[in-house]
Amino acid sequence: MNPHRSLPPVVETYFTSANKSRLEAFTSAFDKDALILDNHREVKGMETIRSIKLKN
Repeated sequence: MNPHRSLPPVVETYFTSANKSRLEAFTSAFDKDALILDNHREVKGMETIRSIKLKN
């Protein structure tokens, strides 16, 4: 990632909240029907997204 390039606010929220284990901020980045493709797995829907264990 280029450190001199700013990210869209929703992407910034995703990364900063996931890295700080802030579940409410993390989930605010998604729509209720969101789909995450992460490490060769699909995570679909807000309830499933909320069940993801965030990094400490």
